[in-house]
Amino acid sequence: MGWAVLGILVFLLVAFVGAAWWQIRRRKLHRWWPTYLKEWRRFKVPTPAEEVHVILCIADHLETGCYADFTFPSVPSDTQPPIINRIYFCQRSARSASVV
Repeated sequence: MGWAVLGILVFLLVAFVGAAWWQIRRRKLHRWWPTYLKEWRRFKVPTPAEEVHVILCIADHLETGCYADFTFPSVPSDTQPPIINRIYFCQRSARSASVV
């Protein structure tokens, strides 16, 4: 009975770690967390007398129907296009031309 409980606990631990890793990868946190965790001791809370520099970026965009994903998640698969780093323009279809 003791081995069954231990096996269940190990399974739950592995499932939890796997789900956490999947969420980290899905949100692309694995790209910046190692550097952040390595250097977090250098960060300090500013005192009220210190200046704080803030970079603020407000971005707004409109997707008008032509959308391309240039991240190529299939690397190194045969499904990856052979040509990259080029600008591709959307072609007007007969249906969209008749609407305008």
